[in-house]
Amino acid sequence: MERIIGMHGNNKKVIVVGLDGATFTLLEQFVQEGRMPNFQKILREGVSGILQSTVPPVTAPAWCSFATGKNPGKHGAHDFIVKNKDNEMVIINSQRIKGKKIWDILGDYNKKVGVIHFPISYPPEKVNGFMLSGFISPPNKKNYSYPEELYPDLLKETGEYIFNVKVPEKKNWQQTGLEDIRPFIDKLYHETELRYKAYRYLKRKHDCDFWYLLFMSFDKIQHVLWKFLDINCRNHDRGKIFDYIIKCYEQIDGILGHILSELDNNTSMIVLSDHGFGPKDKWLYVNVWLEKNGFLQKNLVKLVKEKVKEKLGFRSGKYFEGIPAPTVKRHEFLNLQRTKAYSPNSSSYGIFINLKGREKSGIVEKGKDYERLRNELRDRLLSYKDDETGTNVIDEVYFSDQIYHGPFQQNAPDLILCPAYGYMIIDSFSVSGKCLVKVDVPEGTHRPEGIFIAANNKDLMHGARINDINIIDIAPTILYLMGLPIPSDMDGKIIAPMFNDAFLKSNSPVFTESEAGTIASANEDVYSEEDDKQIRDSLKGLGYLD
Repeated sequence: MERIIGMHGNNKKVIVVGLDGATFTLLEQFVQEGRMPNFQKILREGVSGILQSTVPPVTAPAWCSFATGKNPGKHGAHDFIVKNKDNEMVIINSQRIKGKKIWDILGDYNKKVGVIHFPISYPPEKVNGFMLSGFISPPNKKNYSYPEELYPDLLKETGEYIFNVKVPEKKNWQQTGLEDIRPFIDKLYHETELRYKAYRYLKRKHDCDFWYLLFMSFDKIQHVLWKFLDINCRNHDRGKIFDYIIKCYEQIDGILGHILSELDNNTSMIVLSDHGFGPKDKWLYVNVWLEKNGFLQKNLVKLVKEKVKEKLGFRSGKYFEGIPAPTVKRHEFLNLQRTKAYSPNSSSYGIFINLKGREKSGIVEKGKDYERLRNELRDRLLSYKDDETGTNVIDEVYFSDQIYHGPFQQNAPDLILCPAYGYMIIDSFSVSGKCLVKVDVPEGTHRPEGIFIAANNKDLMHGARINDINIIDIAPTILYLMGLPIPSDMDGKIIAPMFNDAFLKSNSPVFTESEAGTIASANEDVYSEEDDKQIRDSLKGLGYLD
C-alpha cells in the first residue's frame, strides 16, 4: 500500500446521518411550521446546500457514489439491477460494488468505523470496526453483520431488528383512509426506533472515528403519500393522515437533536440524502414510445398468453398499485430480432441499444449504425412533447460515455433519460397503448436535488448556504476533514466553502496517487432464487421494478 510523506492525520471524528429521499421541498416547509426545531437548529448552526445526486437519481448508484467518491462508471452500481459478466441483468449486492469505500480507506489508516444500514451492504464486508447490513438484505439469514456475532448480540439488546419495511400492496394509496395507512406508518416508526436504539447500543460498545447511519422512512412515505405532505402539490390533502405521517419526520428531528447535542469540538455531523423528491403526475411508458417510433417490436404471442393468465388469475407477479393500468414485464415479451432499443427496468432511467456482439440477440451494428441510432433516439426524445400541455417530457438525454467514465461505463444503459418535473419513466407496456398516462393523484418520485448539512462547534461555517455540491464530493471532503490523504482516482472535490478560514489555512489537502490497497473480487452471486424474488418484490413496492 502506497503511503505519502506529509500526511497530516488528526483526531477528528465524523458522524454521517443519511436520510434517504430527504428533500428541502418538504423539510423547509416543516421547519417554517415549527415541526422540526432541531433540523432548524442544524441549518442555523451549520452549513447547508442542495446536494446533486447521480444521473439517474436512484438510491443504489447515489449511495455508492457517496461511499466511493466516484461516478458509477468506476464503482459499477448503475442501478439496483446491473449486468453480470454474462450480460444478464441481476440484483446488485455488496460484492458487485468495486473499489474502496470511505470506511475501507479509513480502516487502512487505522480509523475505526461503524456502518449501520448502508443500502447495499449484504453480504456485510470486513471493516476495521463493524458493519450492520442494510436495505437490500434477504430475509431469514444469519450473516447480517461483521463481525458475525454482532447481530445476535444486538438482538439481545433490542429484541428485534428490521432491515426493510415493505410498501404494502394497496388498492389505491391516494384514496386511502387513516386506518389503511396506520400499520405502514407504525412499522416505519418502529423500524426507525429500533435502528436508533441499535446505534445507541453500538455507540456505547464501540469508540468509532467514523459513523454511517441511514434512515429510510422519508423515501418510502414520499413514494406513496406525497399528496398528503406537499402543500404545493396538485390535490394536496392535509388532515388526519398528514398529522399521523408527520410523526415520522418529528421522530427523525428528535434523533438529529440528540446526536447534535452530543457533538464535541472534534466531531462533525453530516446530514445528507441520496436524492430529493417531487410529484409524479404522469408516467412515460418508454418502451411503448420506442415501439410507436419504430425502434421496438413486441412478441405478441407471449404478450397475449400473459394477459390471458392475468385475466384468469394465474399471473405469478403483482404490479405496483400506483401504476394506472395492468402491465407486464418487458424483456421476455420483445421480439429481439426486430428490436433496436429497449428499456430494461424503470429505475435505470435508461435505454439499451440491441448491439451486436454485446446483446445475445443484437441486431445493431457497431460504429456508424450505433452512433446514428443513439443520436436519433436522443433527438426524438428531446423533441417529444406532452400533447396536453405542450411542454417537453424529457429535460435531457445523456449518452453513457458523456457522464460515466471508468471500467464499468460499458455496463450502463446507452442513453440515460432525465424526465421533466412531474414525469416518471416506466418500462412496461400499457394496456391502453398510450405513451403518457396520467397518475390520478400525484405520487412522489425521485428528483436530483438532495440535501446536505454539516455542523460542528469549531471547524465549519455557521448558517451558510453553499452551492455546487455533488454526492461524489462527500468522501474526499470527509478524508480532508479527518486529515487523511485523498485518493487521486476519486472524482469528487473537497467542499471547501463549508470550512472556516482557520481550518482551511492550517490544513492543506494531501493526495495519493493510488488507492490504499484493492478489494479482491469475491463470489458475486450471493442470492438464492427465493432471496431474489423477495428482494424484487420489495423493490417493486417502491416503483423501482415493475
